[in-house]
Amino acid sequence: MFAIVSNLMVFGQQMGKVVQINIDAPSMAHSVLAEPTSQPLAIYLPPSYESKLKKHYPVVYFLPGYEDTIAAYTKGYINDYFFEKSMNNMVTQRGMKEVIMVIVNGYNRLTGCFYNNSPVTGNWEDFVVKEVVRYMDTHYRTLPTAQSRAILGLSMGGYGATHLSMKHPSVFSIGVGECSGLANPTGIMKTSLFIDKNVIKRVISIRNELAKYPRKEAHQKYLDTIQYFKKKDWVTVFSFAYGSAFAPDTTMNAPYCQYPFSYNEHNELVMDTAIFKRYERGFGNLRAKVTQYKKNLKKLKGYGIDYGTSDYFRWIIDGNMYYDSLLTAEGIPHRLWTNNGGHGDQHRLRAENVLLPYINSLLTYDTPHLSNQATINHLACAGQVSQPTIDYATKTITIAFQPGAKLTSLNPAISVSAGARILPAANTAIDLSGGTATYVVTSENGAVISKWVIKVKMQEATGAKTTPLKKES
Repeated sequence: MFAIVSNLMVFGQQMGKVVQINIDAPSMAHSVLAEPTSQPLAIYLPPSYESKLKKHYPVVYFLPGYEDTIAAYTKGYINDYFFEKSMNNMVTQRGMKEVIMVIVNGYNRLTGCFYNNSPVTGNWEDFVVKEVVRYMDTHYRTLPTAQSRAILGLSMGGYGATHLSMKHPSVFSIGVGECSGLANPTGIMKTSLFIDKNVIKRVISIRNELAKYPRKEAHQKYLDTIQYFKKKDWVTVFSFAYGSAFAPDTTMNAPYCQYPFSYNEHNELVMDTAIFKRYERGFGNLRAKVTQYKKNLKKLKGYGIDYGTSDYFRWIIDGNMYYDSLLTAEGIPHRLWTNNGGHGDQHRLRAENVLLPYINSLLTYDTPHLSNQATINHLACAGQVSQPTIDYATKTITIAFQPGAKLTSLNPAISVSAGARILPAANTAIDLSGGTATYVVTSENGAVISKWVIKVKMQEATGAKTTPLKKES
């Protein structure tokens, strides 16, 4: 096992850190494609983790989308979302109680596992539900109950989060999917799998070519083909990944999955309806799933659906709307959110403003060890001429500005005690033209409420002195 640690300090304030590790994954041991039996995780540990050694934390598990590596979220490839920065902002600016958050790998040899058990690509459901959760509970100070666990995912990961929470309410009490891969009764034919006949023809051609070779040679040629199409056409690889997850068949040559289309003697495309139903049972078949898991769904204390109304995968919009209607008809409590974004392009905004606050409000915490600190540790404004002076005894922060600075609509960068809430909220404009403004900070445990006064000084033209700004009469 290896670990990579990054740590941030902001003006003396301890911040949370991300630890990247590999854990044993015996669930991959017998996969036909020989998925590695060591799999990566990225783990966010909140600011107090290393100092409050008696404190235990809820855990939020995050499942990435198809083609998304863990690095996509830690290095800002997903529309400028940086995992560590975002979580630190949530905990020190946005009033989120401290949690551990884990990005679980879902990237495999076919660039996506769908978090489903498969003899071809490995038992990814078992990896998430058993191995990752067990590892976190035995190696970190977690609260090891379903009431303190949530699962969240984007796209393919949204499918995973909605389904794994549905199937395992004794492991996760909250499940939230963002832009989830969910299909209505006609939706599978509108997915990237089948909407383009050229993709269908390409998949059939590859399958027919591989069938000409002995099993071992076909295996290597298949892996080479996948590598080629990873750079050329993601939809072709997606077709094999989806088939391997939901219609695996290890008795045949590579690609080791059944496919619902073939050519008849007249060179016409024909569908095998039995195989097609296996494909439907992946993203689709939602009515049957709701019926089967209705009791489980009602055990959850939180279940959410979030999608963008401009998603270029129209079938995802239709599928999420349909799923919402099924849950509503069955009286299953859940939340539905929509936004004007596309497919995951608003992930940072949705996670920070909607999804994580929702999860945070429902998790069960280690109440006796929640922080009673209610301090502003850092505040900075555009146009200031030096770092503000913070007087912790009087709870006063003094900021110096140049003469003529516009003070009517300032948006300070603020950090507060971990888990504390601040009003006005961070990123809210304040008016300092009157010389002062007030913030109210409430500690993580809600027991301490403190009032902080922001005072303005205007620097003299020489820059040698500063004078208090007089309030306007």
